[in-house]
Amino acid sequence: SELKSIIEYERKQVEDRQELLEKFSEKLAQHESKTNYPVPEVRFIEESKLEEFLYNRTSVWIESVAQYDETWWGFQDYIFVEKFSEWLKWTWTIFPAEQQAKLLSDESASEKGRLLSEKNKRRFIKSIPVLTDFMSTIWVNGDYVVFVYCRETPMHAVEIHSSLLARDLRTIFKKMWEE
Repeated sequence: SELKSIIEYERKQVEDRQELLEKFSEKLAQHESKTNYPVPEVRFIEESKLEEFLYNRTSVWIESVAQYDETWWGFQDYIFVEKFSEWLKWTWTIFPAEQQAKLLSDESASEKGRLLSEKNKRRFIKSIPVLTDFMSTIWVNGDYVVFVYCRETPMHAVEIHSSLLARDLRTIFKKMWEE
């Protein structure tokens, strides 16, 4: 059937991306041994492991954020809020009091997202209408950059552990927040 074909096509796309990321990671590791450049660690998380990944990595991200400005920076896709609202509520039960989230969003931010921000005075959402083409949630959590794609199945995430990339993206998000 057409649905099975679409699912198979998407599964193949995810497998191809995962294979490409693994090859890329291997090449970077080989290159690292020849240079002094910091090589990022890249993890691909498929849909079936996505929620578990979020719960398992939260404490690592909290610890990493604490080494910088105590702020989770990024872009919040409203679809992520709808799909993972329970995880979002849970995170605020374990967040240290000094940490906050400053997230950009497009105009279509969901009602759930607004309610989460109203309930938690350390979760700030700034609407930026020109960001309507963003398809993923993106966080800069200390030395980690996390992309979570939820718009279609298969959902997936990519976590990049790179202090250099995280620093540069944190700077971009801070500047966008200040404008």
